[in-house]
Amino acid sequence: GLARDKLSLAQFELANDYMAAGLLDRAERLLKDLSNEQGEVKWRSLELLMEIYQQEKDWDRAITCALSLLPKQGAEIRPVLAHYCCEKATILMANEENTLARRELKRALNYDTGCVRASLLKGHLEAQTGHYREAVKAFRRVKEQDPSYLPESIPQLSECYRELGKEKEHREFLLDCLQKKPSITLVFAVADLLYGKSGQEEQAQQFISEQLAARPSLKGVLHL
Repeated sequence: GLARDKLSLAQFELANDYMAAGLLDRAERLLKDLSNEQGEVKWRSLELLMEIYQQEKDWDRAITCALSLLPKQGAEIRPVLAHYCCEKATILMANEENTLARRELKRALNYDTGCVRASLLKGHLEAQTGHYREAVKAFRRVKEQDPSYLPESIPQLSECYRELGKEKEHREFLLDCLQKKPSITLVFAVADLLYGKSGQEEQAQQFISEQLAARPSLKGVLHL
């Protein structure tokens, strides 16, 4: 005998209780019905449904819910969509379904151009399959997306540059990164590139020491 809005609210609270008790299938059934309603209960139900699918690693349904939320929470939901696509890409890469994985990573970057995870996965995929130019392009994109993640990309990026024989371009990129976003990982990479191959240990030690004086790091001291 409840009015429709009060009935919807009661069902929503019941779905919350089911979720808290771990009865996700019961919560899902209620929330799917509520997601067809109008008003705030619709959006809140979609959020909870998305959470359920995320727990269950059902990325396709999670993406469907996120897309339904897009008109309401555009800026907030786009990074979430990108990560769901990355989750799908990771599974596809593990199964060596590389074409489909590339498609998901492209979708991820379309949803969120600043998705570092998509760039790192793309670089890893292309490096693994011998497409070193594409890998370099993906890894270099991290610098523009979020330079604090550069250390995650540098080791494999360096390998790709070596495969391409573009050491000069590699050196210029690393030095530019070191100037704009210094990190001890970049210091090691530059020291190895500038002095490692020529066996100039003394020069390498001096370079690292100078960098440590400006930016102290326990990791750097241990390496030195």
